[in-house]
Amino acid sequence: MAPPWGSAVRSSLLLLSVLSGCSLGNIKTQSCDSSAQCRDAFGFGWECASSGYCDAVVPSNRCDDPYPDDLFTRPENYSDAIVLGTLFNHETAFENLQSIELAVDEANIDGGLDGTSFALVHCNYAEDLALDEDDGETAAKRLTAWLADNIGTPAIVGPGSSPKVESIWPEAEAAGVLLVSPSATSDALTAIDGELSTDESPGLFWRTAPPDSLQAATIAADIASRGSLSVSIIHQVGAYGEGLASGIESNLASAPTLFDFENSNDLTAAISDVGNSAVDEVVFISSDPGDVSAFLNAADASGDYVLKSIFLTDSARDSDVLLTAANASALFPNIRGTVPVPDPATANLEDTFYLSYSQRYGQDAGRDGFNTFSYDASWITLYGVAWATAQESEISGLTIARGLRQISDGAGADIPIRAASWSDVQENFALGTGIDVFGASGNLDYDPTTGETSNPIAIWTVVPDGAGWAFDNEQICDIQGNCQPAP
Repeated sequence: MAPPWGSAVRSSLLLLSVLSGCSLGNIKTQSCDSSAQCRDAFGFGWECASSGYCDAVVPSNRCDDPYPDDLFTRPENYSDAIVLGTLFNHETAFENLQSIELAVDEANIDGGLDGTSFALVHCNYAEDLALDEDDGETAAKRLTAWLADNIGTPAIVGPGSSPKVESIWPEAEAAGVLLVSPSATSDALTAIDGELSTDESPGLFWRTAPPDSLQAATIAADIASRGSLSVSIIHQVGAYGEGLASGIESNLASAPTLFDFENSNDLTAAISDVGNSAVDEVVFISSDPGDVSAFLNAADASGDYVLKSIFLTDSARDSDVLLTAANASALFPNIRGTVPVPDPATANLEDTFYLSYSQRYGQDAGRDGFNTFSYDASWITLYGVAWATAQESEISGLTIARGLRQISDGAGADIPIRAASWSDVQENFALGTGIDVFGASGNLDYDPTTGETSNPIAIWTVVPDGAGWAFDNEQICDIQGNCQPAP
């Protein structure tokens, strides 16, 4: 965590620590036009200040909990480190962040990359008046630009949702920063960085979770199999909500009634209108778990949803939803949902991840949400850096992305994503040889044209668990739509 003193004092102490390795004269006379010039001159931890001279980086109050935790207070120890960024809502993505950090920590324990260590700057785009008055979108945009310019990161693991990817994409693209999201699943993002992925133009947006077309088809098939005659879809405005709603609609035999919302007033109206209708099934879609809780609580309070089936999507599979919507527990038996899950064929790597997580943090990561996808997203970003170091002229978003095209070679060595494989990855890339990876989240077999991968989809329910409630996978559906009881 950041120390308790103010940013001005912290900056002064940081400056003094770095001066020990540089001459005072050089520091005083180092004028600059960009922070990149300062990093070139003095290494990580320097930015071009408003004075027009190089000065110590002052951490953003939204990015003050880095890995290692002394990254900003002892930057002289990390002047040559490869610094990556993360971008999430820290209120809801704590386990995702620790999963990302776990991979980087494992790589550093094994010597980093040719002796060079990795570091992470974790940035938080949650709306928080204790930090500033920014809404989530404004914060995400500002932090993307800050990570690119002031920190100089070539890649960001995140963001955690499709709307945030859309909102920051102009800043990331302009800066040449690679985005690797574990959980932004909208189909609209497939072509956000171009229609085709090639070695020359590999695209700067990648993800470990599959696009929503698979989830939409599974939802529609499950609704049809249970004989629901009438369906209403309440969905968030934006790529995620609109894309999933459209995908479900196109897979249903009878057209559903659609209700969209942009704010709490719209949501309240939609809940009331649908509640007063004779609809059999309600599908609720939002990338924000807070919206899911608000929907369930309002639906329960209305008294109109007791006899309606409720279908939720992957973002709802969040333990916080069950806590914050506890007052709506009478509706929990009515709920079904979907979420991408690891391929059963890689279950041993999933187990290895959870064991490593438990050993590292003394906690259970839980098997909800996108923890495995976050771990794999972190590792493949490191793999891309390894390729860029071995085969490219620089480490940049573009060259890391070229490395990501080497992890689904088709003819390369099969490499499991885990700490013990890090040296094997580096050895193959040093030879210019592609590899085929599979990880805790499944077989990351990226399509060479679209740059997309695929995963099975679980259909889950909410079941009693002691004094509370828990998610339970009922079925696992493969990419052809064949569903089997979950093991």
